[in-house]
Amino acid sequence: MLNVITTPPTTLDLERFWKLESIGITPEGDDTSGSRNLKTYMESNISYDEGRYIAKLPWKDDHLPLPTNFDISVRRTENLIKRLQKEPFMLQKYGEIIREQRDRGFIEEVDTNVKNDHPIHCIPHHGVKKDSVTTPVRIVYDCSCRQSADKPSLNDCLQSTPPELNDLAGILMRFRLNRYAITSDIEKAFLHVSLDEKDRDVTRFLWLSDPSDPDSPLTTYRFKAVLFGATCSPFILCATIIKHLENNSGNWVSNHLLRDIYVDNIISSFSQERDVVDFFRDTRALMSAANFNLRSWNSNSSIVREMAKVDHVLDNDGASKVLRMRWDAVKGTISFPERLIPVADIVTKRTILQHTSMMYDPLGLLIPVTIRAKIILQELWEKKYAWDSPLPHELQQKWQEIARDMNSASSSSFNRCLFNFEADDNVNAADETILHVLSDASMTSYGATVYICRVNQSALVMAKSRVAPLKKLTLPRLELMAAVIGARLGRHVQQQLNISKMELWSDSQITLHWLQSMKSLPRFVRNRVEEIHQLTDIRKWRYCPTKENPADLLTRGISAVQFSDNTLWFKGPQWIDETDKWPTWDYQSTTVCITGTDHCDEPEPQSSSESSRNTIAGIHTIIDVTRYSSLGKLLRVTAYVLRFAQNCRLEVSARRLEHLTASELKETEELWLRSCQVF
Repeated sequence: MLNVITTPPTTLDLERFWKLESIGITPEGDDTSGSRNLKTYMESNISYDEGRYIAKLPWKDDHLPLPTNFDISVRRTENLIKRLQKEPFMLQKYGEIIREQRDRGFIEEVDTNVKNDHPIHCIPHHGVKKDSVTTPVRIVYDCSCRQSADKPSLNDCLQSTPPELNDLAGILMRFRLNRYAITSDIEKAFLHVSLDEKDRDVTRFLWLSDPSDPDSPLTTYRFKAVLFGATCSPFILCATIIKHLENNSGNWVSNHLLRDIYVDNIISSFSQERDVVDFFRDTRALMSAANFNLRSWNSNSSIVREMAKVDHVLDNDGASKVLRMRWDAVKGTISFPERLIPVADIVTKRTILQHTSMMYDPLGLLIPVTIRAKIILQELWEKKYAWDSPLPHELQQKWQEIARDMNSASSSSFNRCLFNFEADDNVNAADETILHVLSDASMTSYGATVYICRVNQSALVMAKSRVAPLKKLTLPRLELMAAVIGARLGRHVQQQLNISKMELWSDSQITLHWLQSMKSLPRFVRNRVEEIHQLTDIRKWRYCPTKENPADLLTRGISAVQFSDNTLWFKGPQWIDETDKWPTWDYQSTTVCITGTDHCDEPEPQSSSESSRNTIAGIHTIIDVTRYSSLGKLLRVTAYVLRFAQNCRLEVSARRLEHLTASELKETEELWLRSCQVF
């Protein structure tokens, strides 16, 4: 048997899922140390000679002596051959891959009788089945294999610095921005970076001297190039490509590639067809100078497709893979990889987490449907269900309904290009481009959406959501957190698409009031208001009615039927591209009722009299005491106002509708007494 990539998500899968979920909405950090490490490595460990880049392995300074691993490599290679003998086709393909690597100079045979002073280490390997006709198996080299528990593996001795990758969502957004798109990838990218001579002997491995004879003796090989499997390999490849592009910064395509390359994938778009044609030609020439061969080209430009076909580098698949999504260049659509959630007889918390974490949606296009899975997950967490115990019948039924909707939504296809250039060619006018960010929250989740507008067209660019914290917060505070998400996401999209104009919208008047307020605010509110001020122009925040806010869809969730062709979600409010129809909101003439829970927080460094004034100042702006002839009527009206504000933060089923209680009237009376004492 070979290893097959159909296993449930591991910790790595979950980590990858949460990283995707956080793209664009995590606070901006300072990663100067990573940039310094990259620059130092490029300057001292990568050289260029005779049309190839040569890289050294980034060794840890204090690593333990590396063992040979010869015995364990022999055992594992022999076991691998026995398994492959049961599938002769796979054994044949395995041997063909190693022979091709030898013929192309990626590996070489080793004369074990020749002694040298370099460290020697053997790496076991195994096959992983792939869903591919041409290459049904991929060889994986186990650089984490240890000879024994007290001996290090090769990966233990190497630095595991992460590569400086471009923002995945940013690449996808730019891919959808312009009329003409183009994609390609580097053929066997790792193997086209040569490995320094002194490091080659730690990459030895064993294989049959005659692959057609499983009983033939084992031969020792070693890599002449960077192998796929070392923890540092992605970093080395990234550093090599960046160095090559920086060394050729005078070439116009270098600037595009520095932003539009992800590991070994090139994804870009242009407004003019002549530019995409020049990009195809000039990029191939630039990358071939580093011994990188670009293949699997695809474009919606018929000229580029014909040029690629003539040069035998056209991607002949019906739908090209673009960062795990599928692009049909002829139809002009993108879709998600098919990964249906099976119908299970027994549903557990682990089942729901596994399938939820396997959803791939970096731009958040499916959030109105998938948010329901995250909400039910939090419900299971809150009720502390065991990982592998069957869930109650009603929860299983609820999950099955959500799973069906997720399957249906994930099978949808979307226009690759955000704008319809056939309808109006004026949308190429970049100076007319404006972003609209809309945020919203409910008691279960909060988030934001970003739309792009040009002339009279609008389209959803990106959306992000978060489930509400287990520690209950008031709805106004969740709305404020949604505004923070909106500010971060808006800034992120601005930077990735290089668009300066942006308007921000919220349907929470309390949030807008906080953003405009000059008064001292509770610490929780103040910290978030300050971040929003730093990220956005506060004058650009506007009021949007809830019914016209597409972000409302990602806070409560909708079915797949409601999701399909949902104009509000995919295009935004009807008025979004008509300035004269934008909703208006006057901060000065609007009265906002803020409950005590929202207004009070941890102690502030101010006098008690100042604190009292800030706490109760809202009562006099809401209720005019001169309108009431009796104290009893004033207290009842005040109590009903406070209850209304409290009910606004609760689910419908939890709201209080009965007659006023004695305790409510007493609290109201004390509130007015404190007010009279201060004023």
